[in-house]
Amino acid sequence: MGFRITGIDTPYGGINWENCKSNKDYIKHLFLYFESKRLLVNSKEMENKDWCIQSALEIKSALVDLSKDIKITKAVQEAFAIFFEAINLFLNRIAPLKLSGIIYKGNTDIESLSFYNAINTFGRQMKSGIEILEKAYNIKFSKEIKPEW
Repeated sequence: MGFRITGIDTPYGGINWENCKSNKDYIKHLFLYFESKRLLVNSKEMENKDWCIQSALEIKSALVDLSKDIKITKAVQEAFAIFFEAINLFLNRIAPLKLSGIIYKGNTDIESLSFYNAINTFGRQMKSGIEILEKAYNIKFSKEIKPEW
């Protein structure tokens, strides 16, 4: 983090500045945020559809807010495109399903399998975007995105 001088006041000599965050700072914050989202890092064995939808919408909103401040590099653009595609695909895939309550692993209901597939695809896509940012900014995502089962 640094500071950028935005003005100098006279006659008393005051200096105006603003905090400047680097892209690396923004990505660290983004990773911390992602690590808090159960849709990405919690076990997929038992999930609630409504909570997952809310989580995906929150992630999308956070990414849009961050895109206003972060410098859009090639890596950021590529990763964010993957993130937005993953979120939109996830929401499109589970929106028409009429599931309620908790979905338990092992349920052979076709709608449950579609929900599982949507979560697995979402995680896989988000992980590929995270890997782009890890490589570009030399930052490690500290939690594991649960593998498919």
